[in-house]
Amino acid sequence: MDTIRGYDAYEVVSALQKSIRRGDEEHALFWALELEATAPAWLWARLRTIAYEDVGLAWPEGISLVHAAAEDYERFAKNKSSERLLCVVNAVLALSRAPKSRLADHALIAMQERIRRGWRPEVPDYARDKHTRAGVAMGRKWRHFVEVGALLENRAEVPDPYEAEAKQYLLERDEQGAEDPAADPACGGAAAPKPTNGQLLL
Repeated sequence: MDTIRGYDAYEVVSALQKSIRRGDEEHALFWALELEATAPAWLWARLRTIAYEDVGLAWPEGISLVHAAAEDYERFAKNKSSERLLCVVNAVLALSRAPKSRLADHALIAMQERIRRGWRPEVPDYARDKHTRAGVAMGRKWRHFVEVGALLENRAEVPDPYEAEAKQYLLERDEQGAEDPAADPACGGAAAPKPTNGQLLL
């Protein structure tokens, strides 16, 4: 398949992504506009891929920006408005100038290869809490959940004025032999089903 100016379309897609990776925004813009004039759906599919593959966690907002630009592009395109190209240009400039990380792609490759080679990790002990059959069999209750199951790493510095109160209520429910407060009809909940036939209730 060739583009409107006679380029190999697959090479244009490759040139677009490599230009964005290198921050070469002028060439990235050219290849993007070339692809837009030929196969706009392909262009936006590739820009979404780039946002996840080459930017990712280095700038998470970029994923939302590209998604929004693609949606606005469709609205302008329905009216045959040339303003649709502003959506393309903004997305390409943003991705070209964004901090980059290929962490997600590398993680995916590594995990898929580990699985292909037979990696089968054991379920960790901390996962066996009162919400699982194994945890119930081990007698684990709300205290285990509070101290182990709900443990957070990389915890954000967000004030939580309800934490101590909530934990105290859960520990009191251990003493009372009560179930999950979220299942209490008085709180607008419904009785929670017990884990059966291999179900895992979290």
